[in-house]
Parts: sequence; structure tokens; C-alpha cells
Amino acid sequence: MRMRDEYSYVRGFNIQTEWGAAGTDAWLKFDAQRYKTMIHTGKQKFPNINTVRVWLSFDAYISDKEKYLSAIKTACEIISAEGIKIIPTYFNGWFGLPAFGGFTAECVSKNMYEQYRVYLKDCVNAVKNADILMHDIANEPYNNVYGTDRAFNKVSEFLEEMIRVLRTVDGRRITVGSQCCYFNGEKKIRDVTRLAPSVDVISLHPYNQHNRPKDVFEAETVELMDYIETFGKPFLITECCWGAPTEDERLPYLESELETFSKLGVGYIVQGLFTSPVADLHPIEESHMTEGLYMAFLDRNLNVRKHHDIFNKF
Repeated sequence: MRMRDEYSYVRGFNIQTEWGAAGTDAWLKFDAQRYKTMIHTGKQKFPNINTVRVWLSFDAYISDKEKYLSAIKTACEIISAEGIKIIPTYFNGWFGLPAFGGFTAECVSKNMYEQYRVYLKDCVNAVKNADILMHDIANEPYNNVYGTDRAFNKVSEFLEEMIRVLRTVDGRRITVGSQCCYFNGEKKIRDVTRLAPSVDVISLHPYNQHNRPKDVFEAETVELMDYIETFGKPFLITECCWGAPTEDERLPYLESELETFSKLGVGYIVQGLFTSPVADLHPIEESHMTEGLYMAFLDRNLNVRKHHDIFNKF
């Protein structure tokens, strides 16, 4: 059996709230009733959803621990009640405009680990009764190392320690959402090589960022999957579907990525379900701080955007 087959059934979304551009507002201004409506509507519009990836927030935890933990517990209960599995993501190495909140090598020195350990344990205990598919330690943790060996090693050691800590409080599988998605770069190959021994599941973000023709993108994806298979661990895609300013401009990305991943039998979680102030999840006219990568599948009124019903095709 191919290692990708274990999670080939996964179909889902990354989700953010429709309020708050960062984790602090998302969780400390949490509206449980609205969130319930959002999740229920998302499931109605996209019946194939079986998994969501939920971004947690160290910043929100530091700002108001009790309110934050109550919010993430409630959110996970709401999602589980819809029969949807959850991949909680605890840390973040990606910084958009506006910045969501996250970490760099500068703030993960070993003398700083203890607060992160406490945060991780508290989060896991808060969501432990939810239907967790696996734990994602960090989203794109190497985005800010820029090929610097010292920074790369600091981040790697931090991830390995957080994986060790999580294993002491919960026995479910662990992954790290890596931006490793092409073969043409030593750093991106090295990311997976370093992570693979520590994780149970390899998860990747293979966007067709440069809008390559379907056949070219498919060939690149086959090569990537063959490489990942050599590690002997199951894997899935936890971000995909590159964005564009308009629906018509985005359609080629949707078609090439979803058709390729479905054809090759790999599970995927697209970016993202809801329109949000979070970077890349809102129309370009709503903020000058954007690259125009409007990645939401539902608009402000929770209606499916033009062309985005393609998700239901697969």
C-alpha cells in the first residue's frame, strides 16, 4: 500500500473566524453562536468536508489564558458536533499582511521553552475530548530561516521538543505543516528530511504557486510524492489552492491542484473556508495590505464564490 493511501479520504478546509485578523481577536472575541452558524453552513455548502485545520494562538493564550482555552474548547466541540475531524495547529511560522502572530528563530531559544511547553499542554488538554485527527505542531515553521543553518537548527530543535512534550499528554498522531513543496531547492528538501524522523504523518503545502499547466504541475507533484514515499510514513496535504484577486483568475489554480491531487489519490485540506480579515482570506479592495490572494471559498454572506463549488466535484 502506498503511504499516501491512509489519508486519501481527507477533504477539508483551513478555517479562520470572520472576525479578527490575528489569533488574539479570533479567540478572545470568540462568538460561539456565530461560529456554530459558520461551521454548519460550511458543512451544508460543502457536504464532503470531513476535516478542518484550526489555527490556535500562543498570543491569545498569553493575553487571556482562561478566555482563550474556553474558546478553543467550545470551537472544537462545535466542529465535532458536525461530524468533522480536527487538526489543531499550535504554532505558526508564517507571517502575512497583516501578521497573524507567530514565532521566528529569535524567540525559540532553549531558555524560552518552558512557557511554550505549558501553553502546548494546556491547549491539548482543552481540546482532548474533541474528534482530533492528528496534532499539527506548527504551520510552515521554516518560513523565516532563509537558509541560515543556525536558525534552521534552532527551529528544528524547538519543534522536536514540542513534539516530545505533546507525546507526554496525548497519544494521537503528530505532524508539522511544512511548506516543502518543490524539489528545486536544497532548503525545501531538507525541511522534510529533518522533520520526517520526528513526526507520525508528513503534511505538505504544494501550491501551484506559479500557475503551471496541469500536466507540468502533475509531473512535479508525482515526483514530490514519490520522494515523500521514501520516508515510509503516511502523508497528506494541509494547504492547497493558491489564491488570486478574482474568481476567474483563481479557477486555473483550483482546477490544476484539486484535479491533480484527486487523480493521484492524496488527501487534501484547502485554504480556506471563510472570508476573514486574516491575510489572503479577503478581497483585495478590503485592505491595501494584501497580495490579492483571496483564498476563501465562502464570501461574507457564507455563499459559495463563483467556481468554488469545484470542491464538491472531488
